[in-house]
Amino acid sequence: MKTKKSGRIAAAALAMAMCVPGTGFAAENDPSGSFDTSFDIYSPTLTLQVPVNLDIKVNPVADNTVTDVNRFEVASQSIDIWNGSVDKDADVGIPVNVTINASITEKKDEVITEYNTFTPDITSTNKKINLMLTEGKDIELQGKASGTPAYTTDNKLDLSQYELKTKAAYDAPDNEAAITKYGSLLSIDIDKPALASGATSYSDATKVTPIAGAFAVTGKANTSADWKGDDIKVAVSYSVKASKPRNIGQVTLTPVTWTSGTTATDLSITVPGVGEATVLGVGFHNDNVYGDYLMEEGKLEEGKYKVEYVENAGATNAKITVAKNNAALEFLAGDDTKSKPQDLIIALSDGRYVVSTFTAN
Repeated sequence: MKTKKSGRIAAAALAMAMCVPGTGFAAENDPSGSFDTSFDIYSPTLTLQVPVNLDIKVNPVADNTVTDVNRFEVASQSIDIWNGSVDKDADVGIPVNVTINASITEKKDEVITEYNTFTPDITSTNKKINLMLTEGKDIELQGKASGTPAYTTDNKLDLSQYELKTKAAYDAPDNEAAITKYGSLLSIDIDKPALASGATSYSDATKVTPIAGAFAVTGKANTSADWKGDDIKVAVSYSVKASKPRNIGQVTLTPVTWTSGTTATDLSITVPGVGEATVLGVGFHNDNVYGDYLMEEGKLEEGKYKVEYVENAGATNAKITVAKNNAALEFLAGDDTKSKPQDLIIALSDGRYVVSTFTAN
């Protein structure tokens, strides 16, 4: 049982403890004050392995029974990005997001670029090609049998102690973007390094395995054409940042049709789920006839197009209305292109390009 004396002693000790000033606190009896403030972003050092070269080749012996890039008539090698990023001081693994941009920067006049996929003609000598940025799936790493996972002297995971266990699969992609002359964007989320079963800390490197993501340039091409190394040039760049999954997917737009003639009405296109992005431009593409045509935004009564943003079940859709007397629509309803699908391209302000087909009947 506690006595009154012991209670008084405990109370006195507590009072003394509370009177001890803490480092960085305001004076005890000062009823007001200010703080030294700062603003910054958590930007830990990332530990990554990314190939230096990306080589795109037409493959006349493509094998569609395999799951890797060799299944495509045209493809680069798989660009495997290893994420071994660990903040040892905080004892946490760091997930990353990879943003890839690509565009067709040059092409010879005889090259026909298609922004929508097509069925290659094995006998055709026309240099027709479709290029995509494609995310690989199910890639897996493992520690080398002859190695010992460890941290370097600057607390980075030594990626030289790991190897590829399972190649990235490209046979059923969930995330891909058409490469156009204007650009394209692919976003890949790569998880933080994995811990071995039962492990709870990143302090022991032998319990840590990096996680990988992958992408490649893939596509279709007429492989019997006399392709040359300078027929087409593609610029590809990437950036990596520490990030939780951004889940930036592609916007899918169903094929668009429009009927010309005396009963024609304004063309309406609804681009679903654009989020905070806005529409920067709308155009058509056909290398066989006119190349590229970008429409002008403005008043409908002036034959242009307008954009409205509509909330729909918690998402934002962009509603594009094109005047029925728009010059592009009238041209595409002409003899050379009527009833023939054209590439439709819609540029968004966040770097994505929505690609579909448009047919004027």
